Amino acid sequence: SNTMPAGWSPFATRRTFDVTPGQVVFFLALALFANLGQLGIEMTAAHHISAGELTLIISLFPIFVLVLAAMFRTEPLNRKRVAGILIAALCCTAIMLPSALAGHSGLWWLAITFMAPLSQAIGAIIMVKYWPRLLDPMQVATGNLLAGTALLTPIMFASSGSFGLDESSANGVWAIAGFAATVAGEFYIFALLARRGGAVIASCADFVAVAAGLLFGYLFFAEVP
Repeated sequence: SNTMPAGWSPFATRRTFDVTPGQVVFFLALALFANLGQLGIEMTAAHHISAGELTLIISLFPIFVLVLAAMFRTEPLNRKRVAGILIAALCCTAIMLPSALAGHSGLWWLAITFMAPLSQAIGAIIMVKYWPRLLDPMQVATGNLLAGTALLTPIMFASSGSFGLDESSANGVWAIAGFAATVAGEFYIFALLARRGGAVIASCADFVAVAAGLLFGYLFFAEVP
């Protein structure tokens, strides 16, 4: 029922819904582009390029969203919004460029890394353009998480031969649970922002992530900004 009060989970608040074939396709496409494709490219490229280069390229995610939103006209764009995103992207570039230039990675892997923010941007546009009617952000975020789990399960089984944690992973089960909770929270907040403000506004959260990364690096790892 869509008349129940909002809560942390559609299951806890009995906001479950009958999934249609169209919604299944929507959730699978969303999980594939916005999550699995982006993270898969990032984890693969991280072995071949520097952390500075990776962070710089990923921080350009709002630029890709802006371009795709303009191409497919998924939401209105004004000069102030475009100017703000361009200025923020230039600021992120100025912050990350010195460490990125120190990497000197090959052109091939740099080009592959740009596919990560592009994949995430495609997912954001899919979310806004094909949002299922009557579903709220919590329901869409839950469907996104479940679709991603369904896609990852056979990959995990094929790579490890089981669905359990190995001994080293089991020792950090609380850390894994905490990370999973932050991912779920991120999915919900992004869905909420995308629904209320559009994909362009939601993508700007990545600019905050750059500043937060610098702050936490300084506080926890003694990195010098």
